Amino acid sequence: AATPTPVTTPSPTATASPTTTPAVIEAEVSIKPETINVKSKGKFKAFIKLPSTYSVNDIVTDTVVCEGATAIDGKVDSAGRFVATFNTQDLDLGFEIKIHKGYNDKKIETELTVTGELTDGTKFQGSDEIKIKGKGKKHDDDDDNDDDNDDHGKKKHD
Repeated sequence: AATPTPVTTPSPTATASPTTTPAVIEAEVSIKPETINVKSKGKFKAFIKLPSTYSVNDIVTDTVVCEGATAIDGKVDSAGRFVATFNTQDLDLGFEIKIHKGYNDKKIETELTVTGELTDGTKFQGSDEIKIKGKGKKHDDDDDNDDDNDDHGKKKHD
């Protein structure tokens, strides 16, 4: 005997509506330099490679964001990668403050995620692991004179 199966009627949720946003493309991202000094006023670059079905020429520079920093420049290099340039100071890293106190010379490994869009609205995302440096000994900014150096005056009183 045929048992009635109510399952045959497709529920409206199962049918994919044309408005569903396409999946985010997984991009290959390489961030240089591999150690970023959050106190420096420098720049860093993200080299972005897309799956072969997409063209990096379609990446819209203004949509490329890395942890709160929006790309200030973007171009395609000879290797066919999209090179986005960011200001280090635009990075929005939650642990920045912690680095300034107490973690001065330690490097913290973190993953920076880069997101962006193509001209047709397709979104992509990729991340790369880099090291974040707080206050290094070598490249101190001039405006840094001792104000966050807790032990000045304690050690060198001979």
